[in-house]
Amino acid sequence: MASSFSKTDAVTDVTEYDTYGELNSISILKEKAGNGSGLMWQHKAESDEVVKRLGTNRQTGLTSIEVVKRLHKFGPNTLTPLPMKPLWKKLIVHFTDFFSLMLQFAAILCFFAYITEPDESMHLYLGLFLYTVVFVTSLFSFIQQHKSDQTLREFRNFLPPKAVVLRDEGETYTINASELVVGDIIQLRLGDKVPADVRLLTSNRFTVDNSSLTGESEPVELTPEVSHSNPMEAPNLAFFGCLALDGSCTGVVIATGDCTVFGQIARLTARPEAEVGQTTLQKDIHHFVLNIAAFAVLVGLLFFIVGAIQRTKMIHNIVYSIGIIVSNIPEGLVATVIVSLTASARRMGRKKVLVKQLDAIESLGSTTVICTDKTGTLTQNRMAVSHVVCGGRIEEVTSSWLSPNQRQAVTGEREVGIRQCLESLIYGASLCSTAVHDNNKLILNPDAPPTERAVCGDASEAGIFRFTQAIHDIAGVRRNNPTVATIPFNSKNKYMVTVHKCPDSDHLLRVVIKGAPEKILAKCKNVLNPGGVRQLTERDSSLIERQLNYLAGRGERVLGYAELYLSPQASARVLSHKDASPDLDAIPLSDMCFVGLISMIDPPRQTVPLAVQMSKNAGIKVIMVTGDHPDTARSIAQQVGIITREIAGQNESKSKYDEAVVVTGSEIQDCDEGRWDEILSHPEIVFARTSPQQKLEIVCNLQRMGEIVTVTGDGCNDAPALKQANTGVAMGVSGSEVSREAASIVILDDNFSSIVSGIEEGRLIFDNLKKSIAYTLTSNIPQLIPFLIFITLKIPLPLTTVLILCIDLGTDIFPAIALAYEKPESDIMRRPPRDRENDRLLNRRLISYSALQLGVMQTFAGFFAYFVVMADYGLPPLTLVFLDSGLHFASERLSNQRWMFTIQEHRSGLAYEASWFARENAQFSKYFGTEHFGFLRQEEDMFSRLHTSGTLDAKGGQAQFNNMLKIVAFETKKPPCLAFTCHLDGNPELPIDNNVQCFDPSYNHGPVALIKGTYPNSRVKRGRGPTEGCFDLWTPKREGELLRRAQTAFFAAIVVTQVFTVFACKTRILSLFQQGINNSALVFALVIEVFVSLVLVNAPVFRPGLDIRPLKWTHWVLSVPFGVLILVYDECRKWCIRKHIRNSSGLIVPGNGWQDRLAHWIHDYTLW
Repeated sequence: MASSFSKTDAVTDVTEYDTYGELNSISILKEKAGNGSGLMWQHKAESDEVVKRLGTNRQTGLTSIEVVKRLHKFGPNTLTPLPMKPLWKKLIVHFTDFFSLMLQFAAILCFFAYITEPDESMHLYLGLFLYTVVFVTSLFSFIQQHKSDQTLREFRNFLPPKAVVLRDEGETYTINASELVVGDIIQLRLGDKVPADVRLLTSNRFTVDNSSLTGESEPVELTPEVSHSNPMEAPNLAFFGCLALDGSCTGVVIATGDCTVFGQIARLTARPEAEVGQTTLQKDIHHFVLNIAAFAVLVGLLFFIVGAIQRTKMIHNIVYSIGIIVSNIPEGLVATVIVSLTASARRMGRKKVLVKQLDAIESLGSTTVICTDKTGTLTQNRMAVSHVVCGGRIEEVTSSWLSPNQRQAVTGEREVGIRQCLESLIYGASLCSTAVHDNNKLILNPDAPPTERAVCGDASEAGIFRFTQAIHDIAGVRRNNPTVATIPFNSKNKYMVTVHKCPDSDHLLRVVIKGAPEKILAKCKNVLNPGGVRQLTERDSSLIERQLNYLAGRGERVLGYAELYLSPQASARVLSHKDASPDLDAIPLSDMCFVGLISMIDPPRQTVPLAVQMSKNAGIKVIMVTGDHPDTARSIAQQVGIITREIAGQNESKSKYDEAVVVTGSEIQDCDEGRWDEILSHPEIVFARTSPQQKLEIVCNLQRMGEIVTVTGDGCNDAPALKQANTGVAMGVSGSEVSREAASIVILDDNFSSIVSGIEEGRLIFDNLKKSIAYTLTSNIPQLIPFLIFITLKIPLPLTTVLILCIDLGTDIFPAIALAYEKPESDIMRRPPRDRENDRLLNRRLISYSALQLGVMQTFAGFFAYFVVMADYGLPPLTLVFLDSGLHFASERLSNQRWMFTIQEHRSGLAYEASWFARENAQFSKYFGTEHFGFLRQEEDMFSRLHTSGTLDAKGGQAQFNNMLKIVAFETKKPPCLAFTCHLDGNPELPIDNNVQCFDPSYNHGPVALIKGTYPNSRVKRGRGPTEGCFDLWTPKREGELLRRAQTAFFAAIVVTQVFTVFACKTRILSLFQQGINNSALVFALVIEVFVSLVLVNAPVFRPGLDIRPLKWTHWVLSVPFGVLILVYDECRKWCIRKHIRNSSGLIVPGNGWQDRLAHWIHDYTLW
């Protein structure tokens, strides 16, 4: 067999066809001949010739040895991955996002400011720091995004495509599609994704969707006949990647992997992976970012204008506007979001929930209605035959039916008529089925009993297959009754038809049909009973309906069977179709003989009732949508808790809105909106005997009513509903490839409980993102207000831009990211679904809570620490107002020609006045203009030229410094606070210590030769009157040291209060004591935050660049009371909310008392 297969036979080429309107000619390289590439000829040859030239056999398939040879030679049936976008390009994207560009622009302005004022090194440090921030955040975001992409790629590999193949003398195996080779005989049916390029050998109304390849939206029915020379239009080829919409077929693989038509096009048109469009959640985040950025720019612009009006120097105005903008930008938010989504996707993967699209996480968490299947989702999907109905009797299937020793009791001891009815039913169940043993798993466990062997087929067929196999050899029955035609089951017809040759004649055919009992019964004219075949009467129909309702009422799935022996003429019409293929349209489907019923029990999953109750507690309505009988659906719905109320119509005294309802597909066939609204307003709903189109209508009407709908589906016809739903959930075990393609989430274990777990995780994602944003925004106000106070009240700047960035990226980012790992609050599934229109990531309540409440408390903590440190070193708050109106404080720029002096009651007391010795000061300007009696003409006030030590030089800096001291003392009528020595009228032999006459022109007419000491002046008189108190002189260096310590204290206050704030943000409504501190990542992040802040403050290496100084421990704890206040306030707020929330509608205010008004305000402005 293998010897007849050559490279030439397998060569395939695709020429002269148009794909997507872009390719007019595709010529494929022939180096890969043998795996299906080269000249395509299979569509022009008869099927037998194709099979022969490919070296295979249509009945037995390839041998395992030949498969191994071909797989080794030509490789697996996989496409070469498309070239991904280079990593450096992805990194560039993160460097050029909105926030990064804003920070880079700010850095460029800082460099420009440094060029303008080279002596102001802080501009240079700030620019370098901003660029460092851009680099670190972009790199971190890139790394996390890369991890997120890897996670999604790993998840997509959880469900490799499968294929059913014939090998080794016709045995059926289910294998991974990647193991297919050219020449394999495969079986395809409704719901499959074509795993390779296939030449059809047989077809039963096999219909495919070629839109992914050709762009044609209309389904195409394929047949084995040769009818077209163009391969893309040939009806006997099924191409890799296309979806089977109906029917079934058998075919031979003619090309695999890159040599399929799809693979060739992908290779020729390969481009780096496209950018994924923004998801709903990303758009919400983007909306939040733009709002924050717009606010930051607006405030920065406003205060730039204010500075311009106040005639602040342009370059300084720009730099401080940058500070205002940077203080409002949450630089670490992007990284936080990426980490949150990645962590949540991994958690959902561990819960057997495969996320294909990130926005599906958020949509799943917002679900208000779940439309769920019954079989396999609510039930175990392990069908076992429980009853058979034949000859007018219901027989319970027990172990005696499956025990070889007891078969005689079933078939021998019964009267002949019943035995014949039973045999007809079991033979029909054996023949009208596509189920076969899975030989892959049978090899691993060959001694498994028939009831435990793995079966290829859906759950119902597998259950019946095991039942009938235990009674007789199905393979032998099928050999004696060969199948000549099949009409596959579909959800529209709800039946399956097979046509078989009779054992005693090749010219007579037997038609067997199975499906929904009411559909089967409607096609029957006769009934098989113990006396033989007779006409079906109303009494018979009534009995069958009672039996059906009895079984369905027990929650069992019931299938009806009927048969029809065709006359020679009718058999000939079926077999006389051209090319010896049966004429499916000639198969009669009326006047049949009803044989009986087979019912199967599929018990509910044990975890489903609890999951349904959790959904109801969470305000989510669970609706069952199934194709089963209404009584079966009702029974299962009652068992799992979907229906807990009386069914509509059972109690006339009850309102219909308090009743459950079971609705059949026929009842909603032509419903208008009013009728839909009436049905969907019931609190508990079950839809039975529905079609996929009706399932889509249910989803559309629910969405019209404002519901957020999650839909489960497993069949290919469920695809429209899955796509229409806000979240489409496909089944990973029983689901078809079509449904998995259409869904945004795949449940790997087909369990309804996994859906509820996914909803909980979706809510947790939103909760944690909101907590992270709430925490991040709290520090924005204490970062913004210092600039506003600095610009309006002209106090020395309490917080620098560099320290703001240290907070946002050095300390805050760790707890913000750790909140992504926060465990769900205990009430997360007891809350109603969020309102997606109003309850967004950023809303007025969140702004009110984070910025205007906790943020304001942090601001008070920062200013308290700032003022305490200033006062500890001699400058109380009142002396700071308007002290820095010219940006002079702590400035060492050469252009700042001024010295600060303060006046205090005693030498070690607090100053009560602060001013500047400068040319523009009206008090001192006269001394610069002319020489006054008893004074030198002051020529210098630039501190770099006023020496405080050295030789006594009448014209040098020392003389100018002495003259300045004399001027200040004379004008203020105060002595210096430090001890001094002078020589009256320049007499070196008469030195006088600490005598105020040194500064009085009436006693000292000439320049003062003054030596200023470093110890306190003991001659200072306490008080504020004339000659009482003293003045202190401040050098810029001393000013700078104090300011940096005060700014560091402000920074430390924010860090300390943020530690308390993160615990306040851990929960939205529950008390911290109810939730507990159960997030180890958060505890670790807080340790890191404190450690980083201590290193930044105390490590000498950071002092030049950050302008930061060590603090006393007493200055560290100044903000602790404010942190405690934040926690106490937040606990009281949450307690008030918990006490007054009565139901899902929100806050109920029973009266107008002050407690009610307070609770109402707290609810409206703090419940974020």
